[in-house]
Amino acid sequence: VERLPEISYGLRNQRLGDTMLFYKSQSKVGYLDKEFADNLSPSYNAARFDTFHELSLPKRYFGWLEIVPRFGGRATLYEDSPDGEGLSRGIFHAGTEFGTRMYKTMEVYNDTLDIDRLRHVIEPRIKYTYVNRPSVEKEEIFQFDSIDAIMKYHAFRFSLRNKLQTKRDELNWDLVDFLIYSDRYIQEFPEPDRNFSDIFLNLDFFPVRNIALEFGAAFDQYDEHWDFAVTDLKFYRAEHWSVSFGHRFRRDESSLATYDINYIFNESLSFAVYQRFEIETGDLEEQEYTIFRNLHCWDSSLTYRKLGEDKQVFIAFWLRDYDNLPIDIGN
Repeated sequence: VERLPEISYGLRNQRLGDTMLFYKSQSKVGYLDKEFADNLSPSYNAARFDTFHELSLPKRYFGWLEIVPRFGGRATLYEDSPDGEGLSRGIFHAGTEFGTRMYKTMEVYNDTLDIDRLRHVIEPRIKYTYVNRPSVEKEEIFQFDSIDAIMKYHAFRFSLRNKLQTKRDELNWDLVDFLIYSDRYIQEFPEPDRNFSDIFLNLDFFPVRNIALEFGAAFDQYDEHWDFAVTDLKFYRAEHWSVSFGHRFRRDESSLATYDINYIFNESLSFAVYQRFEIETGDLEEQEYTIFRNLHCWDSSLTYRKLGEDKQVFIAFWLRDYDNLPIDIGN
């Protein structure tokens, strides 16, 4: 998908005056062009305007129970469609989130592991969401991204987050952050006789300052197998270098190994290498080499990428921070 171009404006949760209501929004406008590999399907393009708005009312009851009701909607305008006509689509959503946060601090100290006390945090949550059936079905509009694929959704999400924290440099440091969740569908089951989604797991593990492990997966609780799993192990020295090793698994599709090396020579020059292999065949599917250069007010990069038999070279430029040119919006 090419965005030629796309402009977006987002507003994070903002309190409305002296009320307890909070408001957030996200709007995008652009000209989108979608092409398919090997010309397997005809390409298409269209101008699209999308705007999303939501009101919420967070409150705490009994000193521990958080309840956040929310409601809102989105409108999307398409300059073209598969039928050759412009379309407009409206969607309404509402829901409520219930949650709490409990913790216990343990007097554990270990200079070798850099542990200054331990705190175990537990966050159980239940989130109810209703999204009405869009006024235009997704089959009637061009599919560019997740905005166009929105369908009717009516479900509860049950989640449990566990954190193990310590203090480093007088700041909270997450040693372990583990989240598990699943959706209980009320209507519109994605598959017959399945009223629960996969079980999703996300784990971030930072045992010491220079090692990180990230893991994400989905487990099919009906057929009892893993649908996908992503694992990344990273070794790094801040502002000097990093080395990452990864594994990407998708059932019945692929099992990939990756590695990524970044090295910073000085404030002006750095270098990165990325490669991806198919484990079963040993084929090198993708390789990428990038040089980054600091041009004072600008940053730039020169990249060579080989993806299968396709070779690409591209250059990118982007502005650095302008400390003497502030732009303030809001209060």
